[in-house]
Amino acid sequence: MNRRWSLITILLLFVCNLPAGALASHQPVVTLAGLVKHPQRLTLQDLANYRPVTVRMTEVDRDGTFHGVYRYRGIPLQNLLQAAGVEKEGNDFSKAIDLAILVRNRQGERTLLSWAEVAYGRPADVIVAFAATSEMTKDSDNASKQAPILPRLVVGNDFFSDRCLADIVGIEVIDPARAAKTETVPLPKPTDKVSAEVATKIVWGGSRFEGIQRFSGVPLVDVLKQTGIKDEPLAAVLIRSRDGYRSLLSFGELFWSPLGRRILLADHMDGRPLGHGREQWLVLPDSSANRFVRDIAGIEILRSHHVPKLTVVGVGPGDTCQITLEALSALARADAIAAPGDIQKRFSRYLTGKEILFDPFAYTKHDSDAPLTKEERERLKQSEWRANAAKIRQALDAGRNVAFLDWGDPMIFGSSRWIREFIDETHIETVAGLSSFNAANAIINRDVSANGSIVITAPHDLRRNRDLLAAAATKGETLAIFMGLKELPDLVRLLKRHYADTTPMRLVYAAGISNREHQVFTTLGQALKAVENETERFLGLVYIGPCLAKDHPSCP
Repeated sequence: MNRRWSLITILLLFVCNLPAGALASHQPVVTLAGLVKHPQRLTLQDLANYRPVTVRMTEVDRDGTFHGVYRYRGIPLQNLLQAAGVEKEGNDFSKAIDLAILVRNRQGERTLLSWAEVAYGRPADVIVAFAATSEMTKDSDNASKQAPILPRLVVGNDFFSDRCLADIVGIEVIDPARAAKTETVPLPKPTDKVSAEVATKIVWGGSRFEGIQRFSGVPLVDVLKQTGIKDEPLAAVLIRSRDGYRSLLSFGELFWSPLGRRILLADHMDGRPLGHGREQWLVLPDSSANRFVRDIAGIEILRSHHVPKLTVVGVGPGDTCQITLEALSALARADAIAAPGDIQKRFSRYLTGKEILFDPFAYTKHDSDAPLTKEERERLKQSEWRANAAKIRQALDAGRNVAFLDWGDPMIFGSSRWIREFIDETHIETVAGLSSFNAANAIINRDVSANGSIVITAPHDLRRNRDLLAAAATKGETLAIFMGLKELPDLVRLLKRHYADTTPMRLVYAAGISNREHQVFTTLGQALKAVENETERFLGLVYIGPCLAKDHPSCP
């Protein structure tokens, strides 16, 4: 556990020290995210820094199209998964053998592999290639006219090359059972007729070798074909036992790999029926028995159905290190980005190769170039909102994931709230971020909830709800007021109607921006004088309440 958090700390320190003004490079980048502890962002040079393997591929698609013969240099995907560290949280089944790996390229094409076929296979079976050399002579009629675009997923163990994918941008570890469409396949009846046999030399439980064991039964791929199921690149098979154990296989390893026909639904071992009630087991030609499933209770076909999403992502209130690992994973999944210019620059490292749809605050430049009336500004804002929402809808209709990056926590006075007027919430998901409220509380270094409640509000809402303001003042609750700096004189006059001049106040400036954040401790009566020399008029929170007094670390 200590090692895990040390690695996370190192990752976050690295993110913290990104150059704030760095521009996104145009070099190819592939991200590894999803159900992993340490999301990865890898350039071709990063891949070359690993110890590479070489794979020779004769590339022919299922339709017979020949693409050439290449010698690839790349990194085993197995090694990259080990570096990322697969993690399942809140799951009733701790093993990763029911997970899948979804790989996508810049054009939106996708390939599915089972986690286990990568983790338990030979390292060179699945690689991420960073270099390629054609093995065809230049004067050959079949010589390839175009070099593969890198980085490239190379599935060397498949007979056909359909699962190989060029120009990949994302590798995501997923739990397909959570969102896939499910079809149940009936179990075949046990029979004494031997259809296929597999010999295994497994060390059971990692400590007990019982010699070479011969399992007989029917190939799983034949069971699927008999029910009319054909090979589908984005489908998987989930096998469940009666005691809850489960194992997932991709259609690719069943239908396209030479080992596919050695994956059995076995009902005999060494000539004897399995179990007292003629059980059926999933048996594979693995070096480990981890994927074996005893006493099978069900077979399910999982079809991954890609539904493009708009993900509103909170990136934190200031320093780049305040972004969460979940937010980094969301950035990795995104094909297109909407973000303010400031966020685009600070997180450019993670936006490489992604289309920038718009800056949601670009319309404010018109006001600075030629000041507008309130009505003109509102019309311009509404017009830009409609145009920007149309860009998001167009990307979603094209099957692309969109990330809308917002400061702080998008659901606490977020600047992205307007998008919900134009995009149905069924197409939106939100990744919470660290709010300036959380960062400001840390600067105050006081339990601001010590009197029982905190009211998070804004000046406009206080003016509309005088009863709330009166109740908070009477009960001594803490008010945390967003967007109060720009109209502080009016806010002070409003507060004086309900609070004594001696009521403690704290004004926190630029919370979360390490080289600028600070607080001013004062009272309601002295607030305006105390901030006379402050130049910031927007980035700040205003707190008022008895729990903020210096000589009261807690309130009764």
